Amino acid sequence: MRLRFLAVLMVFPALVVAKEPDLLCAGRYALAQEMLDSAYGKYGTLYSGGNGVHSSDNVGATLDLYRLWSGRPDQKFRDTNSADGIRYWEDIETRATHLPELLAIARATEPSGYFGPSAVYRGTGRDWIEKAYRDVFPLASSTGLLEISDFERQTVAAFYDVISLPSPPGWWLDDTSALYSPQTRATIARWSEDDFLVDWLQGIASASDDPDDVISYVLPGPTISEMEIREKLLRHYLAIFQNTGNLAAAVAAVHFETPGAKPALPFREWEDAVINCAASDAVYAAYAVAVFEQRFQDWNDGSEWMDRLYRLPPVMRDVAIAREALRVFAGEFHLGDRMELYRRGDAWSRFDQLASITQNEALRSWLNVGQTYLSDSIEQVIAANADGPLDPRTLRGLSLLSSRDLYKFAKNFEGDNDVLFDIYRVAYLRAVALRDADLARIIGKEIIIRMPELSKRFSGFDEGAASSIELARFALSLPDTRPYLIKRDESYLFQRDVGIGLREQSLYTSDLPIEYRMGGILQRDVEAWMMLPSGWQRAYRGMRGYTLGSLERGIRRGLAEDFPNLSIVAYPPQGPGREGVPFGKLVAIPELLRFGPENGLVQILSEDVIRWAETAPTTWSIWRWSSYEEMADALAKIVALNKHRNVGEVDGVFPGKRAFDLLHQRFAFTVAARKTKYWHLCEHERCER
Repeated sequence: MRLRFLAVLMVFPALVVAKEPDLLCAGRYALAQEMLDSAYGKYGTLYSGGNGVHSSDNVGATLDLYRLWSGRPDQKFRDTNSADGIRYWEDIETRATHLPELLAIARATEPSGYFGPSAVYRGTGRDWIEKAYRDVFPLASSTGLLEISDFERQTVAAFYDVISLPSPPGWWLDDTSALYSPQTRATIARWSEDDFLVDWLQGIASASDDPDDVISYVLPGPTISEMEIREKLLRHYLAIFQNTGNLAAAVAAVHFETPGAKPALPFREWEDAVINCAASDAVYAAYAVAVFEQRFQDWNDGSEWMDRLYRLPPVMRDVAIAREALRVFAGEFHLGDRMELYRRGDAWSRFDQLASITQNEALRSWLNVGQTYLSDSIEQVIAANADGPLDPRTLRGLSLLSSRDLYKFAKNFEGDNDVLFDIYRVAYLRAVALRDADLARIIGKEIIIRMPELSKRFSGFDEGAASSIELARFALSLPDTRPYLIKRDESYLFQRDVGIGLREQSLYTSDLPIEYRMGGILQRDVEAWMMLPSGWQRAYRGMRGYTLGSLERGIRRGLAEDFPNLSIVAYPPQGPGREGVPFGKLVAIPELLRFGPENGLVQILSEDVIRWAETAPTTWSIWRWSSYEEMADALAKIVALNKHRNVGEVDGVFPGKRAFDLLHQRFAFTVAARKTKYWHLCEHERCER
């Protein structure tokens, strides 16, 4: 997907001064941008907590934004985002000077070791929440700048996460809230009447619990009861904003605005001030949240919204881009019923526009995946990925192409040289397995250009007369003989590539794994790329290192249980109207089916190498033969390649055994023979199939 920054700047002349949002108005809004990125960078929502049990998360960045909108100085609560919620007890007298209740507890109990910010309070009985609130309220609501410790910041940020209860929405405004729990919810509801921060956090937490913030692109429209609750919350926060002018209330109202309704907030005034570099940090932050949230309530083509993306800070902008990409993709498959569907074919170019906006290389790689899935010709696949970098799912998708399409892709790929070599390697191995000698010779020349040390050993490629044996020898000279693409360098993996952590049969095979041969890997990868709830428990459980934070938080909150069992038939197509993803048309199933253990690459290489070895002399002078060592090495590789097979034969004998016998009968004095002490016939459940 080629970048078109010059064209983009021509479309957005107001921002020609700089491409990066942090340079908007010469960095005037740097503080607000830092706060916004810190909040949205965690889970993609303004509410930056909710993932974990009690003290294991915090809302520091959200607190900072609330204070900004309320006209209070920056206490840097967001710095707790990098903390783990655990602190040593030592030096508590100097680290908790603003927490008198906690200090009193500490002096009376003398705890030791590690503890969480809420743990000490909890150990004091049922009124612990009251004691903690008396400590943290003055710090969170102070109108002046206080000198507080990191421990105190963490305690405040974690406590407000503990008391922010997202569901059911609006519960704290309900007169019957005391029925939920006299000791917790009733107390929080009482606080919310006098402390707007408590009220505001409940609203923001409820908005973060809305499925819109996770998978809005595949959900049906809201129910009448949901719309009534949203309207109630909208009126509640609008009234506060109109009466007090508190921007925090306006920002809360933004989250509950009705799609298509006349804006009740001074959005245009905010926008004019931001564009003219006349806005305060507070107004800029309110504007950025409005741009982010209104996009996902306004289901039009989004052209005006795209114009505004450059004004968002980079992390927040990337979150918005990713969500928009998923929505565009879902629109192509009629998932969800509350959007005007994009015209067929528009989605592909839409991904180009989104990729041109971000500076995040990993996100562009992730966007390339979606654009690849929307491609129905090899030319579109090439255009989507011509200059890389290639996401692991893109590589798995390319592995489903025919050998000739792979070669065509490689000829036009301008990205990483190692990846390019790998594509040529796979295309060559496929051609050898298909007995397509002409294509194998053409690709072999490309490989020799990149591995010139092979040119002296394999002259047949230049002469156009390489035999099947020479083609097999060349295949065994490559650094990897697996006929599919894999991602070796995981240093830049985008966090959304949850699929890379899933177990694959390919870990146990030397041929093309069954999920590739049947096209099923495309179905799995599309589901994972779209983050469909139907795969949350199956695909994401136990994968915290790879799972997107918002999904992890949603799973912890039990959101998956409430979502419909949505699915998309990616491949193969099933029935009228179920076309599958356009890329499915390029999946070369007739060719892929030929790469299984029965008649795939390992079988072809075994036949050719064994035939070649059988031409060796049988007398004592064999050791003087020029191909003696190379032939022995090739036989040893054939033994190894057959390790996970239990089918196939050469001369009526299992290829691994036949190669082993030849190696030890005719080449017994070679290093390869000494190292190859066994041959294998797979007999367990993970054999190639």
